[in-house]
Amino acid sequence: MIPETSRNIAWIPLAVLGAALAFAGCSKPAGEGSTAGAGSATAPITSASAAPIVDAGPDVEAPEARKPREIHGKLLCFGDSITQAEWPGKIAPDERWVTQLGKKSPDIVAVNAGKNGRKTSAIDELDKALAANGDAAMVLLFLGVNDMAHETASVVEKATVNLGKMVDLTRAKLPKAEIVILAPTDVNVDRLSPFFKSEGMGPDTAQFMRALAKAYESLAKKKGTRFINLYRAVSPENIEDGVHPDGKGQIQIADAVWKGLTRR
Repeated sequence: MIPETSRNIAWIPLAVLGAALAFAGCSKPAGEGSTAGAGSATAPITSASAAPIVDAGPDVEAPEARKPREIHGKLLCFGDSITQAEWPGKIAPDERWVTQLGKKSPDIVAVNAGKNGRKTSAIDELDKALAANGDAAMVLLFLGVNDMAHETASVVEKATVNLGKMVDLTRAKLPKAEIVILAPTDVNVDRLSPFFKSEGMGPDTAQFMRALAKAYESLAKKKGTRFINLYRAVSPENIEDGVHPDGKGQIQIADAVWKGLTRR
């Protein structure tokens, strides 16, 4: 935000100039501005070229800045059972968030590399997925929920360190691919099934999930990756067993991911 004093200083000359031009029967001259994309130089994501705009003051966003970023190529979605999304009777194959994501644009191919029970320590599994998808333009890392089983106070730090190793491995294996860290969806404590309760999940899990989202955001800034917070992406009623989003929840994830990917 621009300090109020700076805004006033910038407004006075424009107001005076506008009045002078109106008095002289002249039109206000148009200024030119440009916007820059948020992606890295090597990322496969491109943004539209900046176009001349009318200088309407510091609080008016350039029209070009509101255009969504364009996404192209293969998107490797590496996650756990929420990404695998095999839940007969609750999730139809067409409702899986990766499948839904792939339908967002004809210019992308979304690859489902989810696996039930996967934790952030699955470095070897990521290595194999990267080797099998060497042409991936983007790698989405969506992990952390399974780390919460029988969690301790150090679970957030451990999961974040592990995910940092995954980022480093991805950069080493696919240096041209853009990396996106996804903060896991929240748990629904009120609906935790007996199985997840036996895994030690409960009210503390929700607190750890909140902390994990913040830790992942800090990691993304440190590593220079993109970050999408899915912590509140799924409505509680769409997390029937307390952990897994159902079909409606899967669609909510896809919408949130696409919004995050295309946001400038």
